[in-house]
Amino acid sequence: MAAASSTELKAHEGVTFRAVPVTSQGSVLEEWIDVLDVVARHDMILASGHVTMDEAVAVFELARSRGVTRLLVNHPLMSFLGWRDEHVEQLVDLDVYLEVGVLADHLGDQGKESPTTRLARLYPESLLVFGSDLGHQLYPEVIPGITTWLEQSAHSIGESALDHITTTNGKGLLLP
Repeated sequence: MAAASSTELKAHEGVTFRAVPVTSQGSVLEEWIDVLDVVARHDMILASGHVTMDEAVAVFELARSRGVTRLLVNHPLMSFLGWRDEHVEQLVDLDVYLEVGVLADHLGDQGKESPTTRLARLYPESLLVFGSDLGHQLYPEVIPGITTWLEQSAHSIGESALDHITTTNGKGLLLP
């Protein structure tokens, strides 16, 4: 809700949000236990969505203890998520994947280090995955946006990482 008026979520302008509490005083609310158990039972990916980084760490710690094996932080450096570099060690210890991608770089301050460059410097390459969030009416179309991003990001994510990117049905790009 706090981020609803941020430029990072401008594509969702006009959408109303309501609070869905995940934690209270740093502990995951009991109502989420069943959700985590379903995720574990079906070997689903538990993604952080738009919860804060501190909430994500708390949820991921509990999820891991309940058998969830696949964890993902969506666009970790969006300002409203409250990233701090000390999250790196916590997330690596939990074997959490971080999404790097076009939208975070597109929305970032062009005079500063891009989110992708920062994550490539801070986080193990083996735990970085690609996402775009492109296609909203306010952002570039998917294929041209990704193409431009790849050209601009080659120096930060490395040519070896780019070698792993494959085209899938002409509809997008994936990291294995």
